Amino acid sequence: MRNRSDLYSLMAKKEEAAKAAVLSEVRNLQAAHSRASELTEKLRDILNERQVSGPVTAAELRSNAHLNTKLAAEAANQSARATELASALDATRQSLAAQSQKARFLNDAAQQARRAEEEEREKRMEASRITPRR
Repeated sequence: MRNRSDLYSLMAKKEEAAKAAVLSEVRNLQAAHSRASELTEKLRDILNERQVSGPVTAAELRSNAHLNTKLAAEAANQSARATELASALDATRQSLAAQSQKARFLNDAAQQARRAEEEEREKRMEASRITPRR
């Protein structure tokens, strides 16, 4: 049978491995969020540049309105996606914090168990010593 300290250490290592997977997920979410935010800004900049100035024909106006509508819809979609990714990123970060706390707790428990095992080992060694008679 394993010692309690070994079990706690193994559990802490398992949490650290799970934490590494969550860190990878956090990096992916951050990258996706930044891409969605950048795309939203680019689309909004394009829409602002496409503002009609001066006289235009009705056909040009219809063509511009159709393209502007598509650009605005895509900007709204990307903005909503960025919002969803931000909330997913917050949830993942909270999960990461909980895993870090659990790993820290398990490491502390392993250290306490090691100390207790060492004290018990010393007591057994002391009890097994033969005391000289006078």
